Amino acid sequence: MEGATLLYFLLLVAVLHGFSSVQTGAMNSGIHCIESEKNALIKFRQGFRNSSQIMLSWMLEDNCCNWKGVECDNTTGHVITLDLHKQFLQEYLNLSKTNFRGTIPEHLGNLSRLQFLDLSGDFLLRVNNLQWIQHLFSMKILNLSGVDMTR
Repeated sequence: MEGATLLYFLLLVAVLHGFSSVQTGAMNSGIHCIESEKNALIKFRQGFRNSSQIMLSWMLEDNCCNWKGVECDNTTGHVITLDLHKQFLQEYLNLSKTNFRGTIPEHLGNLSRLQFLDLSGDFLLRVNNLQWIQHLFSMKILNLSGVDMTR
């Protein structure tokens, strides 16, 4: 029984160590973000009307891998996650000329208080259907110029 208790303790230590290394991410590994990706994130941030209040850590820290909401690959330094939940982005979202590619997610229709959405100039973006737009009750300006809508 004593051996099983020791085994569980060692397993717990290993799991907790794993959680701590995941949460601290780039800070412990010395990984720095790719300069071009950092510049893209800065440009992305500047697209917000009230950017001084949004993503404050992005102004205080030079290494974008340490920015709130940004996660980098611990080996390459490439940005692999951008999590902006609870950043008060309810009304204005300018994602023009960001070089995003793929299908515009229908989940944008959940942003019912969104008043301005600009996805223009992203020629690699496409729309499979436009049903999500009907849920944007507060929308005043929607710019999809340059988006592939042929599907």
